[in-house]
Amino acid sequence: MTKKIIIIGAGGQGENISLLIEQIKGWEILGFVDDDINKKGNTLRSYPILGSIQEYFSSLEYDETKNNELNVAFSIGNSQVENKTENYLNSLDKNII
Repeated sequence: MTKKIIIIGAGGQGENISLLIEQIKGWEILGFVDDDINKKGNTLRSYPILGSIQEYFSSLEYDETKNNELNVAFSIGNSQVENKTENYLNSLDKNII
């Protein structure tokens, strides 16, 4: 079963993380999210930049009966922003790992 993953942060660190994930079988990178509005709609290493963190994750629909989960990889260099983002994701009623 392929696991889906979103990379949070569409900069150099996110690019490096995508390279690593591609080397591991069983993972599908859906794209990046980044709060820099100028990046939305662009691509990084052929993966789409899907919008801001809040914009993307608040629009996800979670169906408990399908047991669908979405994994995230943090590529945020600022620990305060990373903690704030983690708290936001944990507050959502969705299966984000």
